[in-house]
Amino acid sequence: MNQIRARKFILLVLFIASVLLNRTAYAQGIVFDKKIVAKDSARFLLDSGHVKKKFWLGAGELLISETTPWLVDNYIRKVDYTHITWQTVKYNLSPASWTWDNDAFTTNQFGHPYHGSLFYNSLRSNGYSFWQAVPASFAGSYLWETFAENQPPAPNDFINTGFGGITLGEMTYRLANKMVNNRSRGLKRQLSEVIALLINPVNGLTRIIDGRWGRLWAILWSMIHPTCIPSLT
Repeated sequence: MNQIRARKFILLVLFIASVLLNRTAYAQGIVFDKKIVAKDSARFLLDSGHVKKKFWLGAGELLISETTPWLVDNYIRKVDYTHITWQTVKYNLSPASWTWDNDAFTTNQFGHPYHGSLFYNSLRSNGYSFWQAVPASFAGSYLWETFAENQPPAPNDFINTGFGGITLGEMTYRLANKMVNNRSRGLKRQLSEVIALLINPVNGLTRIIDGRWGRLWAILWSMIHPTCIPSLT
């Protein structure tokens, strides 16, 4: 009888010890995970949906990305393809109007992808994940081909702007955010913000609008709620 009680007591002790060890390991895992997140996880938090999505700001920045190059081309560079009318728009809306063009190599392989990267980052820099921002690149390309030029829409322009914009857009998004250290301040911080703006203008514009430019933030919580956590300065 005593042996049975002793065995039950030992089993109870082992059960309690296993529960305590499991809770300790879980707590250590949380701390470990937070360290990983704090070190290099802005992208992880964005992809997992922890950052608030700002659709209307993204839509506004996509519109800016459409109109700014058109205004420059039309009023400063004075190129002829920006002379649009309702007739050109109506023609370009027809699927039969799509025609392959013969733009220069630099235009097709850099100019269009760069423009597409602005469309892509209009959503990517406003809380949307990689896949969620992909449609912006193609939508921006379609709007430009249809409404911003008097030339027929070109499939090769649509492809280069769409896929090239995604590739270049994600590269510049990550690089620009790596350039800025949210824990630094002073001239070094401002220089990093300016360089990041030059690398990714849309991301820099977003930082200016939502108040992140130049502010000092808590390491982890600034990644989760970049527009809601008060500045430490």
